[in-house]
Amino acid sequence: MLTRDEIMKCEDIFTETVDVPEWGGSVLVKALSGRERDDWEATFVDHSGKKAKVRAENVRARLAVRTIVDANGKRFFSDGDAEMLGEKSAAALERIYAVAARLSGIGAADVRNSQKTQAAARAALLVPFSPRARNVGSPGSTRNRQPRVFRMACVLRS
Repeated sequence: MLTRDEIMKCEDIFTETVDVPEWGGSVLVKALSGRERDDWEATFVDHSGKKAKVRAENVRARLAVRTIVDANGKRFFSDGDAEMLGEKSAAALERIYAVAARLSGIGAADVRNSQKTQAAARAALLVPFSPRARNVGSPGSTRNRQPRVFRMACVLRS
């Protein structure tokens, strides 16, 4: 069993170079941390009106601006650059999005679920996760799904 210190020493935020021929080169894409992913998912909800609305537009560019980094891991873009980046090649953005999503553990179902449940989750009573739970999923779900088990390889800091 891992200890707290072993977990905290683990280098688990990976990067990958992505060729972007449409832009004449390549970019370095990094995985989101848990906090960064939560912040990104929160951008799907607009609370400006009386009722929260789902904002699903420009999802690829909104992830790209948060995951394209320089060799030191510093972001190239600010969140405000997503609109401008969204006007670039869809093929280029899809390639970057696919790598960023894979590195960050984001699947298509995660994006859909995040968009649908962000507003509701704030008001919902959250039940602690139990690995023995038979019904895993949204409240009222009739499907029996087993919890996903992920294996993670860590590189320990020296």
